[in-house]
Amino acid sequence: MIQPVQRSRIPSPLRRIGLPLVLLAVGGLAIWLAMRWAEDSLDVHRVTPERRGAPTLILLHGYAAPGGDLVGLAETLAEALPGVQILVPEGPFNLVGSGRAWYVESPREAIESRTLLSKLIAGLIDEGTPRGQIVVAGFSQGGTMAVDISLFDPDVGCVGALSARPLSGIGWPRQLAEVEPPSVFIAHGRKDRTISLRDGKALAAMLEAGGASVTFVEHGGGHEITDDAQQALVAFVKRCVE
Repeated sequence: MIQPVQRSRIPSPLRRIGLPLVLLAVGGLAIWLAMRWAEDSLDVHRVTPERRGAPTLILLHGYAAPGGDLVGLAETLAEALPGVQILVPEGPFNLVGSGRAWYVESPREAIESRTLLSKLIAGLIDEGTPRGQIVVAGFSQGGTMAVDISLFDPDVGCVGALSARPLSGIGWPRQLAEVEPPSVFIAHGRKDRTISLRDGKALAAMLEAGGASVTFVEHGGGHEITDDAQQALVAFVKRCVE
């Protein structure tokens, strides 16, 4: 008995590519919306009791880290920095289950984060914190962001960049030529495979060429904040807020 031939209907080219395109567009829109979610706000973890008018250390986490990633570090630093209030803000860009960031697709997004951080700093000044008694320090992308805000906000007295790199495309060279750069602390690991030691040295050289006073600490770790880097950061912050 001869079985009838089953002929499958071949979808048209439009139908073959239509569904993937729709899914791609919907996925892209979802990612874009998630990234923009909370963009207008800056959630802040207050690690120390509120001390209106006190010198302040602001710690910025790295790319794709949880918003409270540096809270543990902040608690450790608080023990060594009595009288200094410590704040840990969360990056405004939500990475859909993968943490948060200060910028994602374009360095121009760092300008949006800079604006939010400047609002936070202005609030501290309004509460009585003396200008120049605000230290902004960060790890990885947070370190790069700390340098950025220090160049564009004159109320930042000192900046710490831990395992960070330079950021191009948002006016750093021009700004360095026009302002008095803050005091800078940079720590970087010789074994860093995420942001190379060469990038850390390039950041230091660029800031020094712009007139900044740079303290550079090279440690034997990788992409991390070692005990040596913590101790050096504490000493730096103490000098800044004396």
